[in-house]
Amino acid sequence: MKQKVSPCMQKIKIETIYPNDCGGYEIPLGNGCTQSFKNLKEASAFLAATNQFLTEKAFTITCIYTELYQKYRAEFWHLVHFQDTRKIESELSIADDTLKHAYLHSTMKVGHILTFINLEKSVKALQRVIIILRDLDKGRSNTTNNYFFKSLQTQLLQITADISAYSKTTAIELNDFPEACISSYKSRPTVFDLRLKKRAV
Repeated sequence: MKQKVSPCMQKIKIETIYPNDCGGYEIPLGNGCTQSFKNLKEASAFLAATNQFLTEKAFTITCIYTELYQKYRAEFWHLVHFQDTRKIESELSIADDTLKHAYLHSTMKVGHILTFINLEKSVKALQRVIIILRDLDKGRSNTTNNYFFKSLQTQLLQITADISAYSKTTAIELNDFPEACISSYKSRPTVFDLRLKKRAV
């Protein structure tokens, strides 16, 4: 079910659009897709839709994080070994930090790459929390917990699939290693950079 996003909540705000060699514009994304557009209006509309899509995914990840954190606290007294609590808290911290970075870094010049990467890292950290809690729960044969963990894992797998597949059917280019391209994008002039340069002349 599609999540409703409040106008007052935090939102993903990717702003980067690059001019291309054909007189048009393009937007590379962190899932490896690059989209091409004839004019700035089309590029801006796609960016708005992308921000909405990613904000909805981030909102769902936040909800799952909250549920897992509450489950962890409810199960805390059943965790015999300190190393188990340390692992869980470490993964929850990673999930929380990368989720925050997805919002905060989205406005950066390479936000179009980093946002996807951070959301993926947050999902993976939550999946690891589920595995730890599920393994610790095996000896108690708790059917309710089994369904709970299975439901959250299914949601996280769907988020990963949705983000990975986003805009791939219309992409002009697919790149398997978007994270390795970050340094090259940092030095590449954006539409905003060119506007500033033009004003300075």
